[in-house]
Amino acid sequence: MVEVLQFPFRASFEKARELVSDPMDAAAATRFRDEQFAVLRRNTPGVMAANFGNDFALLATLSDTPLALEGAVWTASVAVVCGFLYLRARRRPGPRRPGAQPMATGRRAVFNALILGLLWAAPPILFFPAARPGAQLMIVALTAGMLFGGAFALARTPLAAAAFALPIALSSATTLLVGADADHARLAIVLCIYVAVLGRCVFSEADRFKAQILAQVAAEHLARTDPLTGLPNRRAFIDAMERELARKRRHGGSFLLLCVDFDRFKAINDELGHPAGDELLSQAAQRMRAAVRGADFVGRLGGDEFAVIATEIGSPETARLVAARIASCFEAPFTIAGRPVRCAVSVGGALGPRHGDDQQALFKSADVALYQAKAQGGGLRLFEPEADAEPAAHAMPA
Repeated sequence: MVEVLQFPFRASFEKARELVSDPMDAAAATRFRDEQFAVLRRNTPGVMAANFGNDFALLATLSDTPLALEGAVWTASVAVVCGFLYLRARRRPGPRRPGAQPMATGRRAVFNALILGLLWAAPPILFFPAARPGAQLMIVALTAGMLFGGAFALARTPLAAAAFALPIALSSATTLLVGADADHARLAIVLCIYVAVLGRCVFSEADRFKAQILAQVAAEHLARTDPLTGLPNRRAFIDAMERELARKRRHGGSFLLLCVDFDRFKAINDELGHPAGDELLSQAAQRMRAAVRGADFVGRLGGDEFAVIATEIGSPETARLVAARIASCFEAPFTIAGRPVRCAVSVGGALGPRHGDDQQALFKSADVALYQAKAQGGGLRLFEPEADAEPAAHAMPA
């Protein structure tokens, strides 16, 4: 019986923990946090306007009572905090700073929500017991409005919603219960029921939002991934090269673009069939991925064409070493359908942004080097701008 009762609570706990934790994939986690931050940024003006409006409504309610001074101090505190949060949001209207950690952004949102929640938890404790019946009704209305409205506005960031709503709910329920009034006690019970329903709605919305973002990330990943090899496709590779070019323009330095082409892929396809050719491409992709460094980028451009971005290449000598390492992936025979298959490659390289200040120019330089490598029977070539399309590319020792 105990286990039967524990199961739904355990399942709910695991679901809640899943909602407030980041996706395991780092890119998905960053995207998810960025989307949460964007929602918070869009909602900030409305939330701050509601805070200001309710803040001054309560001040007006208490202005002709003995609680006027305390109400003015509380109103000023809420106004200062809301003004600070609003101005900070206005100063940073764009996406989360590239250098900012996603978890740091989330913690800041939770902290801000907690500060506002604690401020709105004060009126039930400070003002409700001594207020007139009409003022008590206004305190209940304003507090309930902030509790439910704020929680829904923060629903896509469930930890922030909880940080805002729980202090208000606890202070309200405590105030209603300690007054020894039967009607207030019944109202506290109703409040607890409503808060439980609110929590369920908040976590349902958070679950829906998280599933939506992860589905978008998965769809974008599929659209940018080669289904045969699992490598980034041409579109993703070009985007990566644009990012690397922009980074080098800002900070200086060079990177290496390598174009890799199989020398006799068509013959292998004709001899062994297309399934064998697909298996060869898949194994070649695995070898190249294992040969590059962690910061490097391997992609399949289409057919038997692959490309590599090798970052932080300081000299042509380093470029030759990297290109030779990629070419050496193909020295050992592949095992296709139980038989060994040898397949050499031609490799052409160009240094960015030295040999091209945009992706089209850089690809053209690497293609010139690749053409020279193929024309001379395969091997490795590095682009030399002074020779351009003639025997222009410099031989790189394998």
